[in-house]
Amino acid sequence: MKNTYKTILKRLLVMGMTLAGSSVFAATLDWSSQGGWDAGDLSKNYTNVDGSHIDVDVDITGNTGRFENNEPNDITDSVDTSLDLDVNFNTKTESVTTTLYFSQPIQITKLRIRDIDYADQFLGAKFEDRVIIKAADDDGNVYEPDNVAKGSHIDENSAGDYESDQSGPLDDDDPDGYVTMQFSNEYITELNVTYTSGTNVPRNNPTEQHVLLDNIDFHAKDTDGDGVADFWDIDDDNDGILDAVEIQGAGNCAYGFFHMIDGVLNVFDPENEVYLPIGGQKASINAMGFDDQSGKLYASVRAATTDDYGTSLVKNDVIEIDRYSGKIKKANTINNSKIDSYAADFYNGALYARKSTTKLYKWIKSGDILSEITFTSGSENAADFAIDDSSGTVMAYGLRSTSQTSGSADNTRLYKINLSNNTSTNVKLTVTTPDGADLSKGWGATFIADNSKLFAANNNGYIYEIVDYDTATPTATFLYRSVPTGNNDGASCPDANQYAVDSDGDGIDDYLDLDSDNDGIPDNVEAQPTSGYDAPDSTWTDDDGDGLADQYDHNTAGVVGSNGLIPPDKDGDNTADFLDSDSDNDGYTDCEEGRNQPVCTPNPTVRDNGMPTWYYNDDDYNHVNGYITDPDPDDGGNIQDEVTGNHEAAYREFLCGKNRTTLTHFQWKIVSFCCATGSNHIEDLLGGDLGAYGTDWVVFKQSGTDQYEINSGHKNTTKAQLAATDTVVPGKGYWIIADLGGAGNEKNITIDKTLSNLSPASTVTSSSVGITNPDFTEVHEYLLPKNEVSDPNTVDYKKYMAGNPFPYAFQLSDLYFKHNAGGTSYNEMGNTANDNYINKIVYKHDSNKTGPVSGYMAVDPATPGFDGSIQPMEGFFIKIEKNQTDNYVNHFAYPLMNK
Repeated sequence: MKNTYKTILKRLLVMGMTLAGSSVFAATLDWSSQGGWDAGDLSKNYTNVDGSHIDVDVDITGNTGRFENNEPNDITDSVDTSLDLDVNFNTKTESVTTTLYFSQPIQITKLRIRDIDYADQFLGAKFEDRVIIKAADDDGNVYEPDNVAKGSHIDENSAGDYESDQSGPLDDDDPDGYVTMQFSNEYITELNVTYTSGTNVPRNNPTEQHVLLDNIDFHAKDTDGDGVADFWDIDDDNDGILDAVEIQGAGNCAYGFFHMIDGVLNVFDPENEVYLPIGGQKASINAMGFDDQSGKLYASVRAATTDDYGTSLVKNDVIEIDRYSGKIKKANTINNSKIDSYAADFYNGALYARKSTTKLYKWIKSGDILSEITFTSGSENAADFAIDDSSGTVMAYGLRSTSQTSGSADNTRLYKINLSNNTSTNVKLTVTTPDGADLSKGWGATFIADNSKLFAANNNGYIYEIVDYDTATPTATFLYRSVPTGNNDGASCPDANQYAVDSDGDGIDDYLDLDSDNDGIPDNVEAQPTSGYDAPDSTWTDDDGDGLADQYDHNTAGVVGSNGLIPPDKDGDNTADFLDSDSDNDGYTDCEEGRNQPVCTPNPTVRDNGMPTWYYNDDDYNHVNGYITDPDPDDGGNIQDEVTGNHEAAYREFLCGKNRTTLTHFQWKIVSFCCATGSNHIEDLLGGDLGAYGTDWVVFKQSGTDQYEINSGHKNTTKAQLAATDTVVPGKGYWIIADLGGAGNEKNITIDKTLSNLSPASTVTSSSVGITNPDFTEVHEYLLPKNEVSDPNTVDYKKYMAGNPFPYAFQLSDLYFKHNAGGTSYNEMGNTANDNYINKIVYKHDSNKTGPVSGYMAVDPATPGFDGSIQPMEGFFIKIEKNQTDNYVNHFAYPLMNK
């Protein structure tokens, strides 16, 4: 096989089927086009054949010295234009092979060979024509033709092997000597037509003979049937979401090589060897790295501009780049740190960038802190570098060409920067281009990805894996040929693989899947806001011919870059809603809260377009919204609702959530209620799970008659049992105990979302109460007891039961407290400004759990992540410090953390 520049990291295409209803991008290879075949030549390159953007290289090999009459050559007769193969073999075993290499995978819809005949004349022609046709895909799999139609004088020896039946000579236009076929079941990149002598040739030294290889009809894959082939289509499934977004997958660690090219964020698609744009054109951007904690990219701007939020940027400002939209945002907002660099990578919360051959910048994102690292030995001059710690030492690796000649010995240096001891070394390696063209001196992007593999992109468009990069003898293995990328930096998530993602595991990659999480809500719907949803137009238009519908394409003809739909992420967990099985993170899946009467199973049967069969009956891409014309239930849309009047669908709004807490037989536990339960009685809220209230289970609250005061003789506050018809409030803690029928028995409890009069706990914007925290924007304010006590000489402190008012967990360090003295403001728990009013330590209680004292567990805001979270339906004790003369009230501001 000819090197088609796709040797590894290649996914198999979906073979063996044409998607129902999908059209194709048809083209014809006309032998006489583009100046025709030069008589006697043995090769020709046809570019952009028939406007298909597909190139076809043709090579003829074998016993080519046997061609006669200045052949091969193109000829045109009354039937077709053909490549005339006129030969005079010396032996019956000689042959010539015409090989066609297609720059993209294609299917052949018409391949015809004419004038396959036989002659055994006494003093004249003696020959028997035989042709053998094979094809191969990009992975080397070999295929025979299908849908074969043979003339009446053609024998088939085996699949793809045809010869004359010795009936005699035929004219060129006699259908009895035709064989016509297709390759319609596979997508191929190589076609071989071998011309030789038949098994019954009348003599060992045949006379002159010929066959005609007619024009060839083919098409590239066009999954969505929009007339734009997949390899040219930036939205292969026509759902409005860019392929560049859909191939990234979910979570903080995105698939792909990200690269800034001419001011546009791109991600490399190894399927089609192209860079796919994300968003519009920005100013020159370089020194880029990927933060695998936030899922964002960070870089330096190389010229003054304005970010996408209206903030002015000067040269060398640090910016944050959103990988779904390409939008840039000023990141050096505290100290206005500046990075003047072209080479960088992000690691462990910091952007490292080259300042000089012996110095690096280190910009710490948290706090916008900039420092310098000076090498204690060595230097480096890499065009970019990537950071890896898989060896146990934090290392940065980068390349620069010392010679631009392909294959020249030691033409590249691999720099190795030890960030643990600030030293730099380099080793030599030899890089060879697959086509023999020159390298660029610069290597514009170096990536660590796919579990610590090192990849590098040369600016002339060659992408390599650097094997054994942590040894003294690295090698460069060629992977892909891309467009030249210029002197621009790139980045990748270190742990991400380089294959397009299939998030729901149904066998259809996300960029071809109309329901990528199999929740019954198509991607086109989940990639847009509920209110103001823009349903696909009945008449599809595409001004710039890039495969993205104009209604979703903010950049049409004549504008660089394309946006498409920018998918929302309702719960802020770095998994966009169209990939998130629970978009609002309330415990109920999107399937449960999506369509009316859903069928929610773990692995539903899906159509060829990825939509589950329980709601879509066809394999086509004609209704990418799955017949959801309006997802807003308050406008009569066909999606479930939870909270009336807010123009939001149930899968993006929350009440009490499907959060559960576990009770153990006769064990005391502090619980809370994670929504406003209105007039619902306590017996109805949990009774369905626990049995009869007052007999099988009871709930207590603090009575308050003792003012929550604690001293040596009164170590626990006074409790009061709730009546069956009592109600509860969010933000408060309650005791619960249940008879579950025997020691060790457990039961999970939750609040029934079908009860009437439920609503989310009330919130205000955090900014409106003076709280600035990037992790949340809303809080629930809750009134706490005052610090004033009845007798400061006998009272030690106040002990109060609080509780999480939301169906989402939060870290205690994100809980805010305010003592309402004049001019005071909210401070996070643990802030010393609170010390005179509240103890920073809180206490959970479950007597079935081990703890320092009878099931109590202390939670310290200084240790978030180490049992420092307050879970949904979880209550806790707080200690309010005594102050006899302080009559001001206190408040909690509970954070709405729906990640």
